[in-house]
Amino acid sequence: MAEILRRITPFLQRFRDYLHNAWVEGLLAVLGFVSGILLARGLGPAARGQLTAAMIWPNVTCELLSFGLCHAFVYSTGAGWATPARLRRLGFRLTIFLGVPGTVVYWFLCPFLFRKQFPLDLTVPRLFSVSIPIYLLHAYLLAIYQGSGSFRRWNFDRVFSRAVWALVILLLAATSTIGIGKLLVTQFGTFVFLTTYLLVGFRTLPAEAPGAKAEPFPAILRYGFAVYASGIAFSINQKLDQLLLSLFVSPAELGQYGSATSIAMLLVLIPSAFGPVFFTKMAQTQGRTRDQLAQSRDVIRLTFAILIPAGVVLTAIAPWLARALFGEPFAEAGRLLTVLAPATMLLGIFYILSDLFRGIGRPMYSTYGAIAGTVITIAGLYVFLPKFGCWAAAWVSLAAYGSMALIEIAFLVKWRRELLLKPA
Repeated sequence: MAEILRRITPFLQRFRDYLHNAWVEGLLAVLGFVSGILLARGLGPAARGQLTAAMIWPNVTCELLSFGLCHAFVYSTGAGWATPARLRRLGFRLTIFLGVPGTVVYWFLCPFLFRKQFPLDLTVPRLFSVSIPIYLLHAYLLAIYQGSGSFRRWNFDRVFSRAVWALVILLLAATSTIGIGKLLVTQFGTFVFLTTYLLVGFRTLPAEAPGAKAEPFPAILRYGFAVYASGIAFSINQKLDQLLLSLFVSPAELGQYGSATSIAMLLVLIPSAFGPVFFTKMAQTQGRTRDQLAQSRDVIRLTFAILIPAGVVLTAIAPWLARALFGEPFAEAGRLLTVLAPATMLLGIFYILSDLFRGIGRPMYSTYGAIAGTVITIAGLYVFLPKFGCWAAAWVSLAAYGSMALIEIAFLVKWRRELLLKPA
């Protein structure tokens, strides 16, 4: 036993932050998984599809309004470009100037966005539009914590939101009172609380960024815009299928696809366990070639060694797993999962490599891969979605994520060659 401890101690020390984040991601995955099962069984395919639409559109709106500055805040804090206090003030201003007008525009677009999922009454999705400014401010604040390396508060925020969500779903399901309106109110109240929690906790962050070399706002904005293109392209790749399905297919069909996606996204747990810490660590080792090479080699190898076998196993057991978890009415979700599972495995590869490139200050590498995937997604859905519905979305996702992963791997090889050829 002593010999085993002696051998694994260096590994545990080197990956301490990664392992801490990994168990949190595991807990989040369990909570999300349980929530997905309870939602599917409690709401049924049709109402599950309505909930998906009501939640995904505000999230996408926030991503469009963020202009990539969430990632810019992470990098700016980690690399010492700006103090947390400065970025907090900037986050407030952006929320006022972007989030409030965005909410008004969203309100008036609701009749178009929800004409298929809520054809008779738009009250629920319209009321949830007020969550957009809160979502936006919360995202900016959380990015500052990540960049500062304050992973305990960063992870508490994420665990708390998922735990409250799962608990409320459990209570509503147990009392047979589960409904879309109650779930959306819970989501909004949770984010109000967490935004307040992050604001109060700012006194625990360093007054000045480590190794501070203050950069002007245009430099932060340039980084944000470089990531923004990648973020928009990535959102199109990851969410356009469900967004368009919400406009064209029945709520029951969207519920089948959403349920399959909820299982497939368990694979994202693996890169998510390492990626956020990886991003911060790479930003903090700028200029240290040996450290960056060692850090990237270890994290990428570990991610691939877990992700690829997990993707193969999930694909093999997909039809049985969906029926076991959601019930026989969701048999179609199991069949869709046989395509979505390998697609999500490839998406996980893109995830971890994107965090690497953002951390080394080359966000455009992620953007190029995401743009290629976007072209495939838009073209594929335009041609095949009207005829093949959910199956078109699944196969297009596989093609798009595969191209994205291959492009990022090519950039990884290019970057490592550059570092190895650089004079010591």
